[in-house]
Amino acid sequence: MLQKLFGFDPTQNKVRTEIYAGITTFLTMAYILAVNPGIFSVLEPYGRLVPRCGCCSYCSYCAMCKGVCKSFE
Repeated sequence: MLQKLFGFDPTQNKVRTEIYAGITTFLTMAYILAVNPGIFSVLEPYGRLVPRCGCCSYCSYCAMCKGVCKSFE
């Protein structure tokens, strides 16, 4: 099923490794979303930066999803 749906080749990849990679990516993005406003608050007021970081993360997520969906066509 994984091979047909995602092009997953069990001889080259392991499900466990792919799950760890997904969790690592999610935690990294969550960390960036939480920490970036604090880092950039030195440059401008903190309250205006939180929505901008969230918006940038959302746009990046949408671009990534578009690329993934495009590969299924």
